[in-house]
Amino acid sequence: MTKIEKVDVQALPLLLREARAAVAELRQRIIRDLSEKTPKAEPITTAQLLTLVREYSAAVLHVTSLEAHIEKHSSAIRGVVQGDAVNLEDARREVLDRLARFRERSGD
Repeated sequence: MTKIEKVDVQALPLLLREARAAVAELRQRIIRDLSEKTPKAEPITTAQLLTLVREYSAAVLHVTSLEAHIEKHSSAIRGVVQGDAVNLEDARREVLDRLARFRERSGD
């Protein structure tokens, strides 16, 4: 798994798709290994099952952290800062009002 902080923001959706595919694959492997009942199949050992479950848990955590990282960056891109949306029209109006007051005071 890649260090999320060092990844280009544009690559995050692709990484998320790949991570979700890995989770689905691990889930299918666990289900298959637990339900395989053919006479030729070797029974899965507890150690093998624990290894699969650990891999699955790590993959799920990776997906969750990627989703959180994407949300954090998409919020910043959309202009949401600490839960408050930045209203560009209000900001523009405030800047123009301040410039107008400055001009009035300086006599222009």
